[in-house]
Amino acid sequence: MKQYLNINRLRTYGGEGVLNRLFKIENQILEQAAAKLSEWEKQKPAEAEMADFQEKIASWAYESLRTAFPDIKIEN
Repeated sequence: MKQYLNINRLRTYGGEGVLNRLFKIENQILEQAAAKLSEWEKQKPAEAEMADFQEKIASWAYESLRTAFPDIKIEN
């Protein structure tokens, strides 16, 4: 069945499950963002610095997801 959702794979993917892997990446993103916001509260950043951080965190998240789920094909 092409429309079948394999719930077991969601729970057991890579020995820890899909959600656990996603939560680890999400938590790291939130930690990095919180640290940067704390820094920026002390001194207002330039727009370029904020844009640079956004680009770096997005690239990091993308690569982390590719690493966490190497067998999932990503189509551009």
